[in-house]
Amino acid sequence: MTGVTGGIVSHLGHGHGFRPELELGFGFGSEFTAQWQYQWQGISSPPGDLLASGVIPSNTLTLELETVGIATVAVAVISIAVVAIVSGITRWLWQRYHQRRESPPLSSLAADLDDHLAAALGPGTGSHLETPPTVRRLERVDDDPAAPVAGTPTPIIPVIRIDLGTADTPGLGLVLEYVAAALETVHPVLEGDECAFDEGERDVRVRYYEFEVTFGPSGLLVSGECRRIVVPVTCAEQLCSESRYGVHELQRELESDAGGGGVPSVLWEPC
Repeated sequence: MTGVTGGIVSHLGHGHGFRPELELGFGFGSEFTAQWQYQWQGISSPPGDLLASGVIPSNTLTLELETVGIATVAVAVISIAVVAIVSGITRWLWQRYHQRRESPPLSSLAADLDDHLAAALGPGTGSHLETPPTVRRLERVDDDPAAPVAGTPTPIIPVIRIDLGTADTPGLGLVLEYVAAALETVHPVLEGDECAFDEGERDVRVRYYEFEVTFGPSGLLVSGECRRIVVPVTCAEQLCSESRYGVHELQRELESDAGGGGVPSVLWEPC
C-alpha cells in the first residue's frame, strides 16, 4: 500500500529474565507508535521505574537499617542517662535528709562513741567480734516542728549496728550479751557530762536505743540477715547502775514489752 510504512523492532531485555519489546510504526502522514512491554518475574526495571514498581534499591534498604540501628543506640544511651540522673537525685535527697537529721556536732559525737565501742568491744578485747559495734547514726527526734529552745536537751535515738560475723542464726541470749555490753559502753558517755557538744550549749537526751544485729552468709549473690532490737533508756540505766541487773533481766523485760512512753516494742524483728 502506497504511503504506508511499517516496521517491527525487537529488543531483548536485560536482567534475570526475558523482556521482549515490540514496536510497530505506521505512517499515514503521521506516525503512531505503540509499545507493549511485559516482564517476567525477577526482571529488573529501569532505574526510573523502581519506585513505581515497588522495588526498593539495596542502598536505600541499607540506609534505613543504619538509621534504625542509630535510633536504637540513641534510645539506649538516653535511658541510661535518665537512670543515672534519677539515681543521683535520689542519693542527693537522701544525703540532704540525713544531714538535716544529723548535724555535724552529732556526727562528731557518733565518732566519739565509735572510739569507745572499739576500745571496749573491738578485736583483742575478748568480745569474739571480728569488728566492733558501730554507731550508724544518731537520729534526731523532732517532737516540735519549731526550733528547739536554747538550753534544752536534744532528743536522739542512737542506732548501733552489731555484726556478729556468724553464718548461723544466733540465740537471743548471745545477742543480748553484746547488746548489754554496748549499752554499758555508750550509755555512760551519753548521760555523762562528756556527752555535751557545742550546738547552742545544748546537750542530748536519749529517747531509746535501737540495735541492728547482722549475721548469716553474705557475698555477691547472697546477703546476710538483719534483726532490730529496741531497748528503753530505763533498761540501759539499770544495766549501768544495778549489779543484779544483767542479760537475763534485760531479756525478760524486753520480752514483756517493757516499752511505754513512746518507745516501740521491737525484739528480733527484720530491719
